[in-house]
Amino acid sequence: MRKKFAFILAMVLSATPVMAASTNSLTKLVSVIEGTTISYDATKVDRNVYYTHTVPDSEIRIELQDGVLDDQVFYINAVDSIFEKPAYASWALGADVYTNRNNIYDTQNNKIDDFLIDTDKYSIRWINETQLEVTLKAGETLYKLPLIVKATTGMPMLQIDETSTILTGGNIRLTNKPLLKYGIQASVKDSTILPTDGYGSLGIIHFKENLVTALSGKTIKLELEPNSGLEFFRNQTNTNDDLFVSGRRGYSSSIKDDTFKFIIDEIDNQIAYIQIPELKAESGAPELEIGNIRVKAQGQEDVQLGDVRVEVSTVKGVQNYDLTEDLNPIKLTLAQVQEGKVTVSNQPTIEVVAGLTNDIVNVTIEDLTGEILTGKRNIYLLAEGARFLTGEKEIEIEIDEEEQEVKEINIDVTLAPTLNQTGDIKIISQSRDFDKDIVTIVGRSVPAVKIDTEEIFLERDTKPEPAGKIVINETMDTILKNGKVIAIKVEDLAIKDMDIETKGIEIDYKVKNGVLLMEVTKQSKEKGQIVIENIKFDISRPAGIGNYELMIGGNALSNLNQESYFEDYFEIEDFVQVSQPRYEHIQVIQPRYEDMQVKIQPIQPVKNTTNLQPQIKIDVTKDKEKQVNINSTKEEPSKVNINSTKEEPSKVNINSTKEEPSKVNINSTKEEPSKVNINSTKEEPSKVNINSTKEEPSKVNINSTKEEKPEVNIDIIKMPEITATVNTATGMATLNGKIMHLDGTPFITESNVSMMGVRDITNFLHIKDISFNNGVISIYNKGDLIELQNGSNILIKNGERIVMDEKVLIINGRTYAPVKFIGDAVDFDITVNGQITTFSK
Repeated sequence: MRKKFAFILAMVLSATPVMAASTNSLTKLVSVIEGTTISYDATKVDRNVYYTHTVPDSEIRIELQDGVLDDQVFYINAVDSIFEKPAYASWALGADVYTNRNNIYDTQNNKIDDFLIDTDKYSIRWINETQLEVTLKAGETLYKLPLIVKATTGMPMLQIDETSTILTGGNIRLTNKPLLKYGIQASVKDSTILPTDGYGSLGIIHFKENLVTALSGKTIKLELEPNSGLEFFRNQTNTNDDLFVSGRRGYSSSIKDDTFKFIIDEIDNQIAYIQIPELKAESGAPELEIGNIRVKAQGQEDVQLGDVRVEVSTVKGVQNYDLTEDLNPIKLTLAQVQEGKVTVSNQPTIEVVAGLTNDIVNVTIEDLTGEILTGKRNIYLLAEGARFLTGEKEIEIEIDEEEQEVKEINIDVTLAPTLNQTGDIKIISQSRDFDKDIVTIVGRSVPAVKIDTEEIFLERDTKPEPAGKIVINETMDTILKNGKVIAIKVEDLAIKDMDIETKGIEIDYKVKNGVLLMEVTKQSKEKGQIVIENIKFDISRPAGIGNYELMIGGNALSNLNQESYFEDYFEIEDFVQVSQPRYEHIQVIQPRYEDMQVKIQPIQPVKNTTNLQPQIKIDVTKDKEKQVNINSTKEEPSKVNINSTKEEPSKVNINSTKEEPSKVNINSTKEEPSKVNINSTKEEPSKVNINSTKEEPSKVNINSTKEEKPEVNIDIIKMPEITATVNTATGMATLNGKIMHLDGTPFITESNVSMMGVRDITNFLHIKDISFNNGVISIYNKGDLIELQNGSNILIKNGERIVMDEKVLIINGRTYAPVKFIGDAVDFDITVNGQITTFSK
């Protein structure tokens, strides 16, 4: 019988397929638009289309949980995409093929009818334009198939048909959004105002790539409207002020102005070309901004008023008007001609390194009529994207000329961006005599370094493991100079140790007072890199719950950091995130039955018995004695229902919480346990409803036994209310009665104002969304935005300015603010009683 059972079981097991599910994905997402071919090129020459296989742009990654013994045959279906037969023929042959009248030929003109992509691990057979047959050969757990497909429209995806296999089916998307038709988009970044003589610069054109590197090597054609009365011109040849080019996102650090060529058409001065060099994109969707495109009037007559529109398109080359399909031709309004208005221009267009260099720009303010600038006038110049080297927030120009016309004002200003000011540098001209502010782009600021980080996640009161990563990449060689220092710290946390590697640059480093200091000992010849990882912190005192910013400064990065390394610094928010430890369970030890006694004491007698309440004393003890003493008044006759037997001992069930009064149910009977329900609290004496009649015997339900021990369940409930106190003399803080740790010691100013660390206040009150950015503190609380600034006594809540009793201070690297005003701003009730501040909500 045993042998027969074993044989049947073996048959059942052998007939059951092995369940080894798979994980299906792409090794990387590919940038695609309508018509993009992936892992091959298709080029039309005359009547033939030539197909060339390339290295895989991406691969279909199939990973099995377990290896299998049998080959797995499944199908891949194409949605909003197609599998081109010649492309698969090219991959199968490992050579170019071409098509003519729906036939496929190799380069020796041999017709190709049958082919198979076959490797040691897999084979792919082309079935039709929407289906492939794939065989995964046994013995492997990881397979990578080349992604060979043409995106057509909509949301391209591949469907894995896993029928009769061990694979997991499903869809693999080729893109996360619907396909666009063109690889390049053009729009207006900023428009300008031109005088009636037409002389000046057009606005900035913003190019965005829908297909990565779609701009690379392309020729952009610009064409003014024939009736505009304007033409393109260049100041002089071979100068860097012809074009202003700025890279964004994927092109943020790889763009050089002098490699872009601005060429005016040889026949028509209303047509110009921008030749874009070969570009290499980094991560992100690449974007370009091109400006400083100069125009002037075609003749001696004034230019007509109104919008200046320019058609932007892509063509096959300079002096070639044949359009390409990279950009849908679009007309952009890049300027407006206005009569009798003030214009502002500049020479030259500058480029500076954020934090490290500065440059002089000449600003020209012109008024052709002479009416606006003549007389007593005040004009103010403000800088955006940089600061004036003098440190002034604005430059005031005073005009006091009543007798002679003033048509032009020239002024030189020196601009120096801080570390975080990269991109366009603008001069904003303001006067109450102007119709509106005049914004002029005078140059751009490029970053000295590019910083990438990996966040650190810690749990409070637990020993942290080394974690995190900081990568500092130079954007150009020799930017970090010998003898200069890079300083790194984390707000309110002390760095203890780390691992550091360098490439192309040499440094010495040390940790001082929790700050990492790295001195450059040999500057780079090519772009250098510094990698800091496995960061350890000093855990002698626990970190408060919340998010902490990473600060990277030093005189190697900014000339402002002469007296302090952190006057000017990069700030990476939420670099360290400290959370509450996750406790799964709190165990409560139950008391022994023998040690537990529940007593409800009688109310003390009073002389006036007119309103005397019933009194009861119940004592349940180990020896099962039951005592019930009842005193009743004439006003309330007692009611007692008693039914007792000797068969069952008494039972005691106690359920106790902090929030609810204790409840005692006691049942004692001879045949049926009688019932007495008692609710008792410390605040109120126990109440017992007793009914006594001659017709019914009193009932007391007491059910007591030694076999069943009482159960005590204690639930710890988080109360919605918050009550917190801070003692500014001792620094002690409590939250709902629990002593809390503060990172900074509170104090009272000479003006008798209680001050507390801003980070401590927000952690204390469970507000996690707070950021510090160049001296500006932003707190986000339930839809409200609260802002403070170092050195200022102004608190701004949702745009409303509130004057505080004290300014925001920085002491030992920590930011302090008046407790009362922060508490009020986040909707807490604040009470200050001497040295004790109480928060409640």
